[in-house]
Amino acid sequence: MKQSLQFLLGIACLLALLPQNLSAQCDGNRFLNRVFTSVADTQDILYSYSNGATGLRMDVYEPVGDNNTPARPLIILAHGGSFVGGDENVGDMQEFCTRFAQHGYVAASIQYRLGNALQLADSLQMMGVVVKAVHDMKAAVRYFHEDAATANRFRVDTTKVFVGGASAGAILASHLVYLTDLNEIPSYIADIVINNGGVEGNSGYPNHSSQVYGLINFCGGLNSAN
Repeated sequence: MKQSLQFLLGIACLLALLPQNLSAQCDGNRFLNRVFTSVADTQDILYSYSNGATGLRMDVYEPVGDNNTPARPLIILAHGGSFVGGDENVGDMQEFCTRFAQHGYVAASIQYRLGNALQLADSLQMMGVVVKAVHDMKAAVRYFHEDAATANRFRVDTTKVFVGGASAGAILASHLVYLTDLNEIPSYIADIVINNGGVEGNSGYPNHSSQVYGLINFCGGLNSAN
């Protein structure tokens, strides 16, 4: 029950952020309730290809039968694991993405670069690990901009992209949204960001924006029975 309430609160936050043109799609049913029973899960989509991030992949979830709907809002989620473990196939992210797709969103669960247990003991090294992870999520955002400008495979409204996650994934999503100005952080952290490619990083698709519309994070998983 607690996990289902968390999901409903997340849906409420998203609906509050959606503008009139997308809210018009919400007829009191779509986005609020499960209006699609089947979800297509396209796995292992390569989204990042450069500077040590080669081979990062994500799974994208879409509602089946949503053929006549215009561009749809997108939610990109990142798994937990203390930045040293986990992957895009962990159960919570699969459940969240499936549920969001059933409500009418496009949802993606991403891989991101991980550190190792030895780095956990060195705060500066772990900062570098977190920065790389943030850059990877930015590349995932830019991937959908590239898709929208070319094949438009996923029919995403790139002005309505949300990011989030659980545990470490929530941390990196929060940094993506709020870490935009190096002047706002201590110089020793700014140096780490600069040495890893700056605020935007270099994980792929540099000609597109990584700006997002909103942040939605979770603690805990979903009760699949609700």
